[in-house]
Amino acid sequence: MSVGIAVEFCVHITHAFSVSSGDKNQRMKEALATMGASVFSGIMLTKLVGVIVLCFSRTEVFVVYFFQMYLALVLLGFLHGLVFLPVVLSVFGPPSRCVLVEKQEDRPSISAQQ
Repeated sequence: MSVGIAVEFCVHITHAFSVSSGDKNQRMKEALATMGASVFSGIMLTKLVGVIVLCFSRTEVFVVYFFQMYLALVLLGFLHGLVFLPVVLSVFGPPSRCVLVEKQEDRPSISAQQ
């Protein structure tokens, strides 16, 4: 379960980083601008609301083994996805996969060559 949560937080940022163009810092800024809010509100807040409900349980088993453990997983996944991963990708990330396409106006036409 912890691996699934970690992947869920990291894969959106990583994909946005890999499909953007520019240098690593520009790509990371774009990835955080496009996907950061979605990861925070769509994943973090929904999981946090689900976990907070377990805090009010009267059974200690639910509080210790579900609330505390799941809260720790969500917080660590969030920190890795939106704090640690952007730093690692901006320093050690792969080069951009985007290829610049030449404009048709810059290329000589076939009729001009003859």
